[in-house]
Amino acid sequence: MLTAIFLLPMLCDVLAELPSEADRSAIMECHTKLRENVRPTASNMQLLSYSIKLEELADEFVKKCNPFFPRSDPRYETLGYIQPSSTATEFQYRDELCNIDSSTYIYENDSCEGSCLDYLQMVWAISTEVGCASHKCDHKSKSYYATACLYEPGALDFQDRPYEAGPSCSNCTQGYGCYRNQCTANYTTTTSGSSAMALFPILLSSVVIMNGLH
Repeated sequence: MLTAIFLLPMLCDVLAELPSEADRSAIMECHTKLRENVRPTASNMQLLSYSIKLEELADEFVKKCNPFFPRSDPRYETLGYIQPSSTATEFQYRDELCNIDSSTYIYENDSCEGSCLDYLQMVWAISTEVGCASHKCDHKSKSYYATACLYEPGALDFQDRPYEAGPSCSNCTQGYGCYRNQCTANYTTTTSGSSAMALFPILLSSVVIMNGLH
C-alpha cells in the first residue's frame, strides 16, 4: 500500500505532461487550418491524423530536456519535428500552434524571410500523422517547458517546396476525398469551414483505438 501511495503522485505527474483531449483537438485544428489555407493552394495536401505513437515518442524526447533531435535513433530517423519556443509557463498548444506565421515563406522562389522551418514542417504535404508533447525541465538557473511535435513522414532536409501548387485536392490519391482542401481516405465530400471539428473526434477516436490494439 505504501508503494502505491508513493507511485500515484509520480504517475499523475507523468500523465499531466501529455496533451489532454482538448489539447489534441487544438493541435489538429491548428494544423488543419494552416494546411487548408496555404497560398498558392495545394494540389496534394494530406489531411493529418493524430498519432498516440508519435505523442509518446515526442514525450520521450522532451523529457530528456536536450534540444538536439535524436536523428540517429532508428525510431526517429524518418520523422520531422518542430520545437516551439521554450516557455516559462505551461505550453498552450492552441495559442502557439494556431499563430504560426505563414508570411515569412515565399512559395514562388522557395525562400524564407526570417525563420520559417516550423511553418514548412507544419504544411509538409505528404505528412499524414502528428503527435506532440510538452515537459517541464528544471535547471539551476531557471525552469522552462520543452515542447515538440513529431510528423510522419517528415521533412528531413527542406530541399523541396512543402507542397505542389494547384487546385485543392487535384492531385490526391485515386479514391481519396477532399476535406477542407486536404486529401483524405476517410471523407468523400469536398467541403471547408468550421464544420471540420465534427471530423476530429472520429479521427482521434480511431487513432486511440488503433494504438490501444498494438
